[in-house]
Amino acid sequence: MGNGLVARMFHEARQRGAQFMFGAHTTELLRVDGRVIGAVVVRNGERLRVHARQGVVLATGGFPES
Repeated sequence: MGNGLVARMFHEARQRGAQFMFGAHTTELLRVDGRVIGAVVVRNGERLRVHARQGVVLATGGFPES
């Protein structure tokens, strides 16, 4: 059931113009006045500062059930 939920959220987010960075490693969250406004990520060996207009979503997966 989890895969279906994530697939639907991914589809809806893409329809609304969200951008995704698969395989990026987050090294730092960018904060202003206690709000997260973006992140510093490393993707393909390149360090990038990513600024968000409406929100930041951190997601992970691949953990086996115990």
